[in-house]
Formats: sequence, structure tokens, C-alpha cells
Amino acid sequence: MGRHLRICVIVAALAATAIHSPHACAFNVFKVDKDCVAAGAYATIQEAINYASLYPGTDYIWISSNHAYEETVSIIDQDLIIEGGFTDCNDFDIGPNDRSYISGLDKLQPLISISGNSHVVLSNLGIGGANAGLFDGAGVHFDGQGELTISDSEVDYGQAERGGAIYFNGTGGPATLTLGEKVSIFNNEAIWGGGIYVSGQARLLMLSPDTTVVRNGATYGGGIYIDGSARADIGAPGLSGSLISENGADYGGGIGVGASAVVRIFPHDATNPSGINSNSATLYGGGIYAEGDVCLFSPSLEGNAATQGGALFHKGSGGIYVNAGFPARLGGECGPETIAALGGTSACDGDLCNLIDDNTAVTQYELSGGVIFEQGGDLVVSRVKLEYNSAGSVIETNGKTTDIRTSLFDNNHLTDALVIVDNTFSANASFTGSTFAADTIGGDYVFRFLDGAGGTLTRDIIAEAPKLSVSASGPLTVNYVMSNEIGTLPHAGNASVVAADPRFVFLSPGYGDFHLATGSPALDFAPAVAGDVDIEMKTRSIDLPDLPNIFGSTDLGAYERQYLCAADQIFCNGFDR
Repeated sequence: MGRHLRICVIVAALAATAIHSPHACAFNVFKVDKDCVAAGAYATIQEAINYASLYPGTDYIWISSNHAYEETVSIIDQDLIIEGGFTDCNDFDIGPNDRSYISGLDKLQPLISISGNSHVVLSNLGIGGANAGLFDGAGVHFDGQGELTISDSEVDYGQAERGGAIYFNGTGGPATLTLGEKVSIFNNEAIWGGGIYVSGQARLLMLSPDTTVVRNGATYGGGIYIDGSARADIGAPGLSGSLISENGADYGGGIGVGASAVVRIFPHDATNPSGINSNSATLYGGGIYAEGDVCLFSPSLEGNAATQGGALFHKGSGGIYVNAGFPARLGGECGPETIAALGGTSACDGDLCNLIDDNTAVTQYELSGGVIFEQGGDLVVSRVKLEYNSAGSVIETNGKTTDIRTSLFDNNHLTDALVIVDNTFSANASFTGSTFAADTIGGDYVFRFLDGAGGTLTRDIIAEAPKLSVSASGPLTVNYVMSNEIGTLPHAGNASVVAADPRFVFLSPGYGDFHLATGSPALDFAPAVAGDVDIEMKTRSIDLPDLPNIFGSTDLGAYERQYLCAADQIFCNGFDR
């Protein structure tokens, strides 16, 4: 018998993983087990790969787990499925947590190098403990075109210039890196992309459950750095809710985004957002630092920290787009295909969805800077709760466009104003249908418009007593606004700007239910807005019965009351339900 097996694979699950051979029946299988060399197995992984290169089509490399493999591997212009976790050369069944380990502390090069036009699957492997020296990608280095899929594997404790665990560069044609189920990228270090570095004509897909990028470190992009014209599409709940977590960097604790790159983050399903949580940056962007474009759908950014931009930092000509405002140049949903086509969803209604919470911007021991910072680009935010953050301000922007819609700001602890708008880049700031309430504000004003900056407030509630509403050095337009203080607002002759208590359902120190109570003067206050929804995706402009419309049927603030009394209440007047 030769030193490989040519077998017909009938099992559907295995056949489904075959690259470029979805209908093929026969595959070459090369076993790696130095105890079975006499039986036709190979002593090293590289020997098996070299022999597989002599055969056309997709080849299998099966690696026994009874030995650790301290070697480096090179794959050039090959289609391979490399699977570990086999007990020995007689084992044909991999358990869910079985691994074969490839390591090489002193190799000073990547453990697995892939180049040319290659299509490779790595499964049930532990890849780590390598120092790549001046090379990129201590665990895996991909430089070429094709595909690399990693599943049921961990890549850890690697050190490199770029990509402490994985370096993935698309050259000569498009290339896709897919992280499948049960992939852990942890405790890696690099200058660019502590965990993963992606560049060139490349795309990163993170769409499967139980995937995590955690406790990696870098100068730029502690967890992931997307560079050049590359893009990343991230829609995974993460292992135990930790997708990109506890990473650290100077710029972009969780994710760094280069000037021409795009990152799109969306929920895996209706109750599981892709969380960017508990990351830190010594300088900018605790959760995300970006010079390119960041598109967030129903985000969850919690517990991140930085000197400036505790949750999000952006500078450049692109922008941050949260649930709205995605520019046509990026595609209908900020990508070449819809989110649904990738198996995800754009809407999420769980407790962690649409939440920017508990992030910190601090200089040494003093709160300073913004939770979200924008310089030079677009900042568009819709249907998000920004609460329990600690910083100088929640939003600090001197971008070309600032558009905050249908959002809730509450219970933030701040040393300056809630929102600071600068006119350095001809800022055009608007705040529409939002609620600002119960924040601890260290400055005198809720909004500060600096250096000639102006803005527009429409259908908002400002309940931040005893603070003054606005300090503006530029033109300010205010319509249909209810505030605890209107002396700083242009209200003369404008009956739609009123000083009143909006009457929330519940409000106490450190907590609140910011839906409008039945007796709220903010109900049915503003003109109707066709097709609009509130922060909970409920229909706007509900005309409540037996309640006079002040200027129309739209409620002020982030929430639209759907019924005058509770929907399950037995006795209501008229047809209130």
C-alpha cells in the first residue's frame, strides 16, 4: 500500500467541507503520525503536504494528537483540508474538543505559511507559542489569493510585527479569511493587529458562534487591525458573550481600522449582538479606533476605556455610522451584500443591543475626552442608548457631519458638557427625536457649540436640571423641544419650545424608565413624521385617543407611547388600547 490513502468520502458533513470539490467522491488522505510511519503515515506535517502537492484536487491531511509538532509548515498553490485531533493513525473520528498542537517558540518565522493561489481549511488544531521575529503572523501567515477557513481551533501566544496570531494579506486576487465555530484567538502580541491583521484585497468573515478574540495586545488594533483596502464583516455572539474583549493597544483596544478599510459589525441573531467589550487603549479608541469606515448595526460596546474616544474614535474622511446614514459608496447596508445574506440580522432587541454603556475616557486620574470622538468625518447615530459612561463628555465632535437621531442619553457621569461640537471641520450638528436626562454634568451646559459651530434641535427632550441647555457660538435652530431650561434656547415667538417636566414613567438617582407617562405634556406634541420609528423600532406618530395634538401626533424624545394606558389594562377609556 502506498504512503497515502485514496478513499471515497460519503459522509455529508465531511464532503461539505471540501474546497472546490462539492461533488467529488474521491480524496487523497495523508496521515501524520510518526508512530505509524511503517504503516504508511508521515512523520511530519510538511512531508505530508509535500507529497499531497503531487496529486490534483483537494487533499486531506489528518494529524494524530499523540504527539506535539514543533515544526514550521509551508503551503504553496495547494487546496488542503488539514485536520487534527485524531487519537492515532487508526482513528477516523474527531471529538468536539480534540486538538493536535503545532508550536515553535524559537522558530522566528510563522508556524504555517500559505501563499500563491491556495484554498485551505485548518480544523481541530492548536497553533501557538511562536515568535515570528521580523516576520508577520506568528501562528498563520497568508500572502496570496484564495481562501483560508479556520474552525474548532485556537491560535495563541504568538508574537509578530503584524498579526500576532494571524497575518492575512490578499495579493494577486481576492482572498477571504473565515473564522468558523469555536475559534479562539488569545494572548498574542504585535505592533499592528495583536490578534489578527488583514490587508490588501482581503476580507475577514467572523459569523459563527463561540468565536472569540480576547486578551491580545498591540500598538494599533489590540484584537484586530484591518488595513489597506480590506474589509471585515463581524456578526457573531462570541464565546460566552465575549467576541472582541479584554484586548489592549495604544490605538484601538478592540479593533483598528486603516484609512481605506471598512468594518461592518452586526448581530448574529435578534438577541445576540456582536459585543466589543472591556477593551482598552492608552491613547485613542478603547473599543474601536478608525481612520476608515465603521458601520455598526444594533451595537454593543460596553466597558471600554481610552484617553479619548472611550468607546469609539474616528478621524479622517470616512465616518462612524450606527443604524443609519450608511453612505451609498459603501453599499445599501454598508457592504457588497445584505447582512441577511451573511446569515446575520441588522436589528436586535435584547438587553445588550443598541447599547453604548459603561465606557470611560480618562487622562491619568481625571475624566476627560469623549466616549465617542469624531474628527473630520461623519458621525451618524440612531436608536442607541448611551448610558452609565464616565468621561468629559459623551460625544465630542468636530467632524463634517454630526447627526444624532432617536437616541437616549442617561445616567452618564461627565466633567464637562454632555455634547461638545467644534467647528474646525465645518461641523453641521443635528439632534432629532432624542432624550437627554438624568446625567451628572460637570459643566454649566448640556450642549456646547464652539468656534462658531451651530446646530439643530428638533423633537428633543432635555431633562438635565439644573443645567443650562445650550451654549452656542453659531446659529442655533430649535423646534418642538421640551427642556427644564429654555432661556439659552431661541424661543421667543416659538410656542414649540417649552419649559416643562416631561414626566417619565419612573425616575430615581442612577436609574430611570424614560418612556413617557400617561400625563406627560410631551405626548402628541410635534407634527407627524411618516414612516419613522422610535428607539424600540415602534411606529412613530401614534395619535392617542382623547388627547389633543399640540402641533401634531408625534411624541417628543426617544420613545413613542403606543397606548394612552397599559395595553393589558382591563379598564381603559374609550378605545385606548
